[in-house]
Amino acid sequence: MVNRLPVLWTSVAYAFRGGFLIRPLLIVVELGIAGAAAPRRPIRLDLAFEQMRHYAAAAAVAVAAVSLRRMLALGDLSSASIDPAARRRLRERGSRLMDGCASRLEEFGFARLRECFAQLEAGAS
Repeated sequence: MVNRLPVLWTSVAYAFRGGFLIRPLLIVVELGIAGAAAPRRPIRLDLAFEQMRHYAAAAAVAVAAVSLRRMLALGDLSSASIDPAARRRLRERGSRLMDGCASRLEEFGFARLRECFAQLEAGAS
């Protein structure tokens, strides 16, 4: 056992010297303190979803895929939210997405979007 101590000490010293254990720990602690001290701000979903919408408008092929991904993201956010008002706003955003895609998508893509919206509505109520 005593013979293995220098090897163990060398590996521990190498880990600390390289920062493989310390740097991630310090980063997590700093971010945790900053997050606890920072005032709560609403998530800027409008900006993120508008950027996705503009991307889909630029690439006509991506309209169905991006719209479906936006609806899935709304569903994920709704299921993770505990605030009924936030769920209601997410459902309204999903409703606007459905209205905007009604004339632009083929029936197959729109049917899948309709399924995701039904799950969003079920989670919002």
